[in-house]
Amino acid sequence: MILSLISYSIYTHISCFNETAIEIPPNPYANIKPLRPSDSKKAHFIYTDPEFRNKSLETYQGILQIPTEVYDFTQRPEIDISGWEPFLKLHEYLEETFPLVFKHLKVEKINKLGLIVTYQGSDSSLPPLLLTAHQDVVPVDTDTLKSWKYPPYSAHFDGQFVWARGSADTKNLLSGIFETFEELLKDGVKPKRTIIFAGGYDEEAIGRYDGAVSLSSFLEERYGHKSFYGLVDEGGSVSKFGDSWIATPSIGEKGYLDIYIELFVPGGHSSIPPDHTSIGIVGELTTLIESNPYPSVLTLDNPILDLLRTVGETSNELDDSIRYDYIHAKFDEGALKRTLERLTKEKGTKYLVRTSQAIDIIQAGVKINALPEVLTLGINHRISLELTADEIIHNVVGHVEKIAKKHNLGLTWNNSEVILDTTDEGHFNVYSVQALDPSPLSTTNDKTWDVFASSIKHTYDDIVFKSSNDTISVAPSLVGGYTDASRYWPLTDHVYRFIAATGAGYDIHAINERFEFDSHLQTIAFLYDYILNVNEYDS
Repeated sequence: MILSLISYSIYTHISCFNETAIEIPPNPYANIKPLRPSDSKKAHFIYTDPEFRNKSLETYQGILQIPTEVYDFTQRPEIDISGWEPFLKLHEYLEETFPLVFKHLKVEKINKLGLIVTYQGSDSSLPPLLLTAHQDVVPVDTDTLKSWKYPPYSAHFDGQFVWARGSADTKNLLSGIFETFEELLKDGVKPKRTIIFAGGYDEEAIGRYDGAVSLSSFLEERYGHKSFYGLVDEGGSVSKFGDSWIATPSIGEKGYLDIYIELFVPGGHSSIPPDHTSIGIVGELTTLIESNPYPSVLTLDNPILDLLRTVGETSNELDDSIRYDYIHAKFDEGALKRTLERLTKEKGTKYLVRTSQAIDIIQAGVKINALPEVLTLGINHRISLELTADEIIHNVVGHVEKIAKKHNLGLTWNNSEVILDTTDEGHFNVYSVQALDPSPLSTTNDKTWDVFASSIKHTYDDIVFKSSNDTISVAPSLVGGYTDASRYWPLTDHVYRFIAATGAGYDIHAINERFEFDSHLQTIAFLYDYILNVNEYDS
């Protein structure tokens, strides 16, 4: 979705700069060649066979019709399964629908809901390949049900899109991995390298119930630190930039941080209020925070520069001056500055180069004639590559301290560290949840990347675009949202966040979420041949 906005931004700005070309090194992501398994007939079959299409649709719909919603505040499933029952129903459905997987592969549960499926390879000395997808979805607000075109858990298919909560995020990938395993088993594929599926259950709650964390720890204990060949999770997709198709696997993701600010003040009757109620004081604070956004920064190691260079070199629809800037941004200070300015102007791209801060929650007051005694403010941050969670915390606490001093209020950090003594006027308390620094950038200059990128090239040039004669480029990108991949860093340096799909998901986390079904078949076709390629060319 973000990459679609990048595509839009590229073609809505005209630059007036004229530059003399400078000599630059070759683009390491140019001229990627398709990597074809010895027999790729099955992937063609997956994408084109009507009978397989109908069966896949039925399977995908069945998974979507189970409302595996996850909430921010509930009991951990290993302590109390109440409220998590739909996940158990999903597991039953998977076992019924994929009999070969559950008969021939090792299926394990962690914390009652986390899934580990092991497709054992013949050579245990080879590091395993890890495929991941989360089982959970964002809850549907019952007040919005009448606004949905089709009921959110009907998984209605209109001939193009499947309409359902989770259709785009990310039960497409969950279903696709299980469908791929079932087909590999049906075809008698016996890989040399072990392939493992890990399915978390709390990605949409930012891992607060240790879903992917517990799976990662389990796998690290079994196989060892940095013991995996690579990992594929949700993230980038295939987007059209003008007239150029580019696959954009994300090799890094921004950090994540929730900060909660509590304000405790004396209550009383609304007929004799103080000059500033708690809501008024926090109103000042929110204005201060939003008036001081984080700076935009585009460093040379940001993979967005590699993506933009590839766009510049492959698209015929760019203005020449913009093309120059995109191609030369890594090597020309002026081009880098103009590219940063261009990205910062558009909502869809500015947060690829800036830390976001979104004030999403405010809770206060119980009665219109009673002064609110307790107020809670929640701020969500997605941290750019150049900053850390600690730096964001320091910045926010600084804003709170400024307001606290103005209103003669105390201030504590995490109910323990006293920054300003509590007064009769009240006090602030600030604490953080889910602090996660930006991810390391994954390796892209070795055979593991080459097999992955060349498999993408094969899927699209040879299968998806076969009749149109279109061709695809592959370039790394950055994901701005949280993924479970961030929890698997201890396992591998090759973390690729990518769903093979040309049809973007629409209205993700919103009313009328939907996913193009042809893209679901692309996902399965890619996974099938990627696994064959890893087995044949890098095992």
